[in-house]
Amino acid sequence: MMISSAHKLLLAVVAVGLLAAGVVIGFKKATPSNDPDHPTACTQEAKLCPDGSYVGRTGPKCEFAPCPNPGPTNTSTGISGKVLLGPTCPVVKDPPEEECADKPFATSLVVTTADGARVIAQVSSDARGVFTVNVPPGDYAIRSAAVANVLPYCGSSETISVPAQGFVETTVHCDTGIR
Repeated sequence: MMISSAHKLLLAVVAVGLLAAGVVIGFKKATPSNDPDHPTACTQEAKLCPDGSYVGRTGPKCEFAPCPNPGPTNTSTGISGKVLLGPTCPVVKDPPEEECADKPFATSLVVTTADGARVIAQVSSDARGVFTVNVPPGDYAIRSAAVANVLPYCGSSETISVPAQGFVETTVHCDTGIR
């Protein structure tokens, strides 16, 4: 049995109409509602806050939740130090020979919460391995800005406690992977 052109056209019009109705119904369901009996499901997008944390959408209008307010930042406190790269020779004697001693290293680092869960600041060391970063008083860790499985990998071995006033000095060691 052959379908005539008129029937094909009618089927196409019906299909387009059903599709358009589906889009309208879907849009109405996705549109934020003020009806407490029918709460709105917000999309799972996230917004990056200045402190490194993320917030999602919330409320009847699916607006982003406010970022946490870290309060005033004291720029007269922070961490300063030196970044050293080593080992630089495959066999290191104790004490190390001068040509095999750890060397100053220019790299990108991140300051994180002490547990490493949240990035607080990013800093780069210069060619002499020297860096300074302003952070509020608290406990921190420092690690490479690059992913953890890329060598050389840098990291502070202990928690760095920034005092209420002034800067704390630290040395960040970067592992070359040479053994």
